[in-house]
Amino acid sequence: MNFKRLNRVTYGVTEESLKELNSMGWESWVDEQLEPKDADAEVDSRIKNFKMTIEWEGRNKRVGFERYFETAKNLWQITQTQPIDQFEVHRPAYEAIAYSWIKQMHSKWQLNEIMVEFWHNHFNVSIESDEAISLLFPIYDREVIRKHTFGNFRKFLEATAKSPCMLFYLDNVHSKASPANENYARELMELHTMGEDAYVNHLYQDWEDVPGAKEGKPIGFIDEDIYEIARAFTGWSVGHKMKWTEEAVPATGEFFYNDTVHDHYQKRIFGVDFDSHRAPMQDALDVLDMVASHPATGKFLCKKLCTWLISDNPPQSIIDKAVKVWNDNYEADDQIQKVVKVILMSKEFETGLDSKIKRPNVVMSSFFRTVGVEFMPFADYYWYLQQMGYAQYNWGPPTGQPDNSEYWVNSYMMLKRWNILGGTVYAHDSYDEVHMDLPKSTPIIDDLGETIQYWAKKMHGKPLSEKALAPLKKVMWEDIDYDTTFGKIRKNHPKWYDHKLRALIAMLACSPEFQKR
Repeated sequence: MNFKRLNRVTYGVTEESLKELNSMGWESWVDEQLEPKDADAEVDSRIKNFKMTIEWEGRNKRVGFERYFETAKNLWQITQTQPIDQFEVHRPAYEAIAYSWIKQMHSKWQLNEIMVEFWHNHFNVSIESDEAISLLFPIYDREVIRKHTFGNFRKFLEATAKSPCMLFYLDNVHSKASPANENYARELMELHTMGEDAYVNHLYQDWEDVPGAKEGKPIGFIDEDIYEIARAFTGWSVGHKMKWTEEAVPATGEFFYNDTVHDHYQKRIFGVDFDSHRAPMQDALDVLDMVASHPATGKFLCKKLCTWLISDNPPQSIIDKAVKVWNDNYEADDQIQKVVKVILMSKEFETGLDSKIKRPNVVMSSFFRTVGVEFMPFADYYWYLQQMGYAQYNWGPPTGQPDNSEYWVNSYMMLKRWNILGGTVYAHDSYDEVHMDLPKSTPIIDDLGETIQYWAKKMHGKPLSEKALAPLKKVMWEDIDYDTTFGKIRKNHPKWYDHKLRALIAMLACSPEFQKR
């Protein structure tokens, strides 16, 4: 059971993590993971020593994390020198991607990384949709997503609304009165808070007709609400002055409220009248309060969290439990943390294990971690994941990447998985950043079946059945240098023995058991 638990809430089961969980017990392990400490010596060491070659339009450059830890102001200065160095504009985003790989592969705080990925999908932005997003993406990762992963949703929501990456991605950076840009307002409602099921415009055309609206508590939202919300967010922008423009805003790359382009006139949202000429930003701040506290938001977010952590179709019973904790802790600084715990400690979580399919990034990271591969980020790894359908931080639609098993198991994507997993095993010595010594990792076991079972238990959490073991023994070991007199494997052909181990591990990695979470 503990292997399956770790398989669900980490990026791969290691002997160390399994031993730790067995020693601590599930609840104590979860409690520790929900309070990630700053100290993560192995990750810190790898970050300090990290170097990766990035190619951009024919240029190759060896980089570390010089840009990832920069301030927004320092990053934005790259845009203030002519001509703009496009390599440096795009470099910060790829450093952020490499940073996530190191954290996923090596961090002690695995649950935190699992939830960081969840929130990056929920509050999706695409690094290639605007150069400003690529340039400022480390700030979004560090100060918005990672900072609020286990925190309070209302504060999280405001942080995303003020994020330059989100403002550029959903076009609010240029939104001003007459007419306001509606992109952010619509996605705020349909994707970030209440969910598309709360969109009731097909049932009600006028705000007065929406049940509860006259009391300021509508059951859902209509297009009229979206139009008015868009007006409320006019002026929420970024200090993005360029050398060749005459915009009266500072060149900081930080959130900037431009009161001169805000729509100051009266609005009606959810049946609530907003007076004209209110305090700066008050219209939008009140909207964030209204949507974050709406009952539909708790239901939408809790179902999404249960889908991420339990199954593609989580039982209503656990969704209801999560919603209660969500609502009871609406103002708590650890609201999200409490909801995640109630999900992970539920019987529904236990029954949902092995019901989801690993996303491509989890397939690869769990392979590296479980097999014990020494891994440091390298540029081609990004394209491996993309071939398998995983576009990290580069998913075009604002929906984020799909979280359902059906999407990831079509024939094309599965073929890519098998080819890349097998190729990784056989071509591991082609990259300086990936080191795998399989003979050294395999204990001296004289029995052929036990050698296979050693790796099966390591990768699947349990031994193979006799039915599954028999063909593997025949296919993988039929030409082995075997001493029939003493019934032992000869170890005098290490290269040949290494080849057999690679074939075995590739087969186990491509098996249905290893693809499940």
